Amino acid sequence: MKIRTGFVSNSSATSFYFSLNGGKEELLALIMKYRVFFDFDGLKDDDSVFERGMSAEDLVSAIKKLGRIQSVDIGACVKESEKRLQTYADRSKEMRDEESRNENPSRLSDLYDGALRDEMDLLSEFDTSKKRGLRNLIRIDMGDHDGAISGGLVGNVMDYRGRYINIDKKDFRVFTRQNR
Repeated sequence: MKIRTGFVSNSSATSFYFSLNGGKEELLALIMKYRVFFDFDGLKDDDSVFERGMSAEDLVSAIKKLGRIQSVDIGACVKESEKRLQTYADRSKEMRDEESRNENPSRLSDLYDGALRDEMDLLSEFDTSKKRGLRNLIRIDMGDHDGAISGGLVGNVMDYRGRYINIDKKDFRVFTRQNR
């Protein structure tokens, strides 16, 4: 659940991080190469109903419709992540200091501690990709009502079933993070 200006939203998205050496065209080729990870049979369960399956071709088609996709140097991602880590650590310390002076502490430090753990995990993924010799990162958010690819078959399937994708190959890594 997300609190937005003026309302509460139950929308969600999954961030897909694609580590590779090229850009959009290489991403599309790698999705087809590793299609077994992106082909989903139809599913009917309590949480969601997908009347038909989703194929790697469906995902490729949705990504093509996005137009230009930014491929970012993993080294730059590492630097930005390290800056966020320092910010979260500083804010957590500031909040703990303030909380120790109050009878009814806000416990905001817990939020910063959680963000710090999440960022450390993300940095670890970036470092692993970098050590494998992968140079670039493409992030695409996909969800039921949020993300660059939102709604429809691909947005829903990739958010609810694709969130478990974890590919760790020499030429391609895929990891996800939840935006709930």
